Amino acid sequence: MRALAEFVMRGRAQAAIVALCCWIVPFVGPAVVALVTLRRGLLDGFSVAIWALLPWIVFSLLDSALVPLAFIYFSIIVVVMGGAEVLRNVNSWPAASMGLVVLAVTASLVFGSSFDQQSAEFVAAVNEELKRYAEQSGIEPDDLQTITIWFVAGMFGFGIVVDALLSLVLARWWQALLYNPGGFRQEFYSFRLSKTQSLVVLGFGALLIAQMQTAPWGFLVTVPLLMVASAVAHSLVANRRLGTPWLVGFYLLLLFEPTRLVALLVGFFDAWVDYRSRFSRPSTQSRD
Repeated sequence: MRALAEFVMRGRAQAAIVALCCWIVPFVGPAVVALVTLRRGLLDGFSVAIWALLPWIVFSLLDSALVPLAFIYFSIIVVVMGGAEVLRNVNSWPAASMGLVVLAVTASLVFGSSFDQQSAEFVAAVNEELKRYAEQSGIEPDDLQTITIWFVAGMFGFGIVVDALLSLVLARWWQALLYNPGGFRQEFYSFRLSKTQSLVVLGFGALLIAQMQTAPWGFLVTVPLLMVASAVAHSLVANRRLGTPWLVGFYLLLLFEPTRLVALLVGFFDAWVDYRSRFSRPSTQSRD
């Protein structure tokens, strides 16, 4: 990974080559754009982003059915560039994570209004499968909860913000490897929202998660709290020397809604409890 990051930072042409060749590799293309933006600013990041988007532009011209997927990838690039620019200017992960959420919500709203026909077809197909499952399971039609276009838009929005966040984390790690060894570990482990930020995020998230049709939007809004919970988990595992399997287990549990809600509460109460100070023991700092 270090060799790849060094190659990207040799020049704009090298970064463009990697972004173009890695368009299909999860997180890598957007992370290259984010790394260039973090180090050199939006203008250079934009010039590399064009090459990252080029394959999707070509495929969309060849097959219009791929336009929604191209828009999603475009949204990921825009969101990760916005987050990288915020992180570059204010050096604050809370501000960057909130910026990612705002941009992802905007992209989801545009997606829902721009691709209503494709979304309607997808929703109809899913609801038909739900009805078939209900008939086979003996569920009453009145008890069946179907999905809407805006439910789908929220799902895509959640996917966009998670993809952009992981790409930004990868880019920041690359930047630390090259220019600030050990800095990313310290920066990520200390990630914390203020009390006001936690209240606002959980307040909006709880209102949205409470309703089935808006639940994806709720999980989108509360991504900063999930990031806090992740920082707490990484910090405690490192300080207690528990090993990688504990982190793997933590992220597997996040796939399930009940444990994801618990993680949200952990991220929320960290602003008051400060788990890392209470439950960590002194340990020697290791390399990034």
